[in-house]
Amino acid sequence: MALLELDRRPSHRDLLRFGAALPLALSALGGVLFWRASTPTYAFVLWGAAAVLALAFFSVRPFRRPIYLVWTTIVFPVGWVLSHAVLFFAYYAVITPIGLARRALGSDPLSRRFERDRPSYWVRRTEEKDPSTYFRQF
Repeated sequence: MALLELDRRPSHRDLLRFGAALPLALSALGGVLFWRASTPTYAFVLWGAAAVLALAFFSVRPFRRPIYLVWTTIVFPVGWVLSHAVLFFAYYAVITPIGLARRALGSDPLSRRFERDRPSYWVRRTEEKDPSTYFRQF
């Protein structure tokens, strides 16, 4: 199973969500450019593209799927890189230092340390549970 996959057969609902989200996202990006950039030309281009895409998307039904496929194919590499970068950061900047710190401090929460003097690694449980608690896990 891949981390990200392209949806080549989107449902009608997915297409409608995409059709509503794309013009909003392009309009918001145009608003940021209008607010931050010294020239509003790029903002007007994005707003025009949002209007044309929304008009084409909702007025001509056969254009919905091709617009969706072109857009998702274009932005797929960005999503792939970002998802892998976030996972890389989470693992190597968060989880690995925590594991190294616990190992340096001698923590062994799973009791996996080898002990030669110990006759058995069996852990006795003394608590008797009522079988009805198995149906109430939380």
